[in-house]
Amino acid sequence: MLPQAFDEPENIFYAWSWGPSGVVGTWKGGLGVYDVATKTYKHIGAHLVTGVASGTRLSWLDSNRILYIDAGRQKVMLMSVPSGKTTELLAVPPPETISTPRLSGDGRTLYFLRQSAESNIYMVELGPGR
Repeated sequence: MLPQAFDEPENIFYAWSWGPSGVVGTWKGGLGVYDVATKTYKHIGAHLVTGVASGTRLSWLDSNRILYIDAGRQKVMLMSVPSGKTTELLAVPPPETISTPRLSGDGRTLYFLRQSAESNIYMVELGPGR
């Protein structure tokens, strides 16, 4: 059985990242999760994220949490999918931006680009309990 089809353009689910709790993506002006087991969608918040055309901005950290970059591309956020609670992990001052977030294989280190006049690659260790 295929997922529910949407008639309205604003209801289109843009899948970003597969994870243990389903597929996370942008939906209805915010974040959503598609649960493969139940074939249902869940709106998890009206958090604005960067545009679909500019590359992956959402990643599963574990079975209950996702990382994303805010719409201003200046904050890396952590969200609990069950509760919808968000925590700011790091931020850069304007006019700098953050892009291309990637997690290490063990999920404990975040790599990203911090862009200003020139780009640099940064690494942040995500300690236990984050």
